Amino acid sequence: MREPAEVAKALAVASFPLAVAAAWTTWCLARVDAIEREVRPLSGLAYATFVQLAHHWSIGAGWVQSVHRGYAEEWRWGGHHTPLLFVTASLSSFSDSPWALARVQVVAVGVGGLAAWRLGRAEAGLGGGLVGLALYFGSAPVALLALADYQDLVLVLPALVLAVWASRHASALGFVAAGVLLGATREEGLLLLPLVGLSGGVNRAVLGSLVSAGYLLFYQWLGPSSYPSPLMLALVGPLGARERLTYELPSLSPHLYGAMSGAAWPWLAAAPVTALPAAAVAVFHAHDATSVAGVGSPGIHHLAPLTAGAIAAGIVGACGLMRVGRAAALVVVLAVAGGTWSSWVRWEPTLLSVAFRGHGAGEHPAWALLADVPPDVAILVPNDIAPVAARRRWVVTLDSLGEPGKPTSIRFALDQGTLEGTVIAERGGWRLLQDPVLPVLSRPGDAARAPAAPAIGTQGQ
Repeated sequence: MREPAEVAKALAVASFPLAVAAAWTTWCLARVDAIEREVRPLSGLAYATFVQLAHHWSIGAGWVQSVHRGYAEEWRWGGHHTPLLFVTASLSSFSDSPWALARVQVVAVGVGGLAAWRLGRAEAGLGGGLVGLALYFGSAPVALLALADYQDLVLVLPALVLAVWASRHASALGFVAAGVLLGATREEGLLLLPLVGLSGGVNRAVLGSLVSAGYLLFYQWLGPSSYPSPLMLALVGPLGARERLTYELPSLSPHLYGAMSGAAWPWLAAAPVTALPAAAVAVFHAHDATSVAGVGSPGIHHLAPLTAGAIAAGIVGACGLMRVGRAAALVVVLAVAGGTWSSWVRWEPTLLSVAFRGHGAGEHPAWALLADVPPDVAILVPNDIAPVAARRRWVVTLDSLGEPGKPTSIRFALDQGTLEGTVIAERGGWRLLQDPVLPVLSRPGDAARAPAAPAIGTQGQ
């Protein structure tokens, strides 16, 4: 029978990572509350598209969206293969808030900290577990990616760390299961799976390749998407040009890529094989630094695989140094603590600009104005305000106005003084218009090609 002191110690050790993950998740959820009140995601248009797709699918209304021009109305949204979106859609359906998807994402990323703890403990015992928690939750970019927007690719943060642990310490079946989860985040996960498996040896790399092949065969069986895959275009496009790659590799912006991996960056050299996924992502995005490698870019989620790969490799590398001896372990722990502090200091302005604290109990004026609009009618909204209306049957943004198949007769619009129409309500500088005068269609010939619009505003859906 175990001594009470041993039981208490075991309980403390088991509960500590749970407490840290819960505290981090609670902090992030409070930030989401503020973002919801102020309607301020980093990329409102893309977020609203995810919300509308998820909501319509979860209520049985089909896999359709009216928010974002040019994105295919099928489950492979935007040409991306995202099976995990079905899971997040189902979970978000339990809340009426348009920001439910963001909350599901925060919780999922928070759970990833437990995978980081497990990886660290398996590598170097209790001290390694603490290092895993510090490198994961202490990397400010993890919080930034979780809060900037909902994107299925952000879910690679917990999935990749879990897959690295499974590659090195779980059974073959466990690694296959983790690989299936990683591949379900988006197709980037499929490309990284063989490299993730290589961290556990050649046999695991082969298993990772087989999981990737299984996914690719399934997608081939589904047939081509009506929207070209951005990843495929990048693979056969600029990255394939040797001259351009050679020219742009020096512009990787080490300070940015280093910061995106947070506190784990200094330890990558100690685990070069485990760092291969992070290196692959860095090279892959070398050709697209202007649109992806920017903290204010709507494409910032593309850096999630780099961040996840760097953190996983950082844990393995730091734990490897800890095994040298107690003195080395103490140096690593102190250095990791300093790295987590510097990561948050460096990224505090960016985090505050995205996850700001809001204004107490206030709410965006659009919330109240939307209450006066029947839920079954089309409403025209600016791109950045689209999330507030995303769970409606028709949400027409300035970006998607005039797209074939979308409503061309709109009864209501929200704006700040740019449209003409009958103002029926106004609050906080925002106006609700009835029968707005629509701007010129975005593309020549759209009106002629567009089918006759339904009687928007008079029929239920």
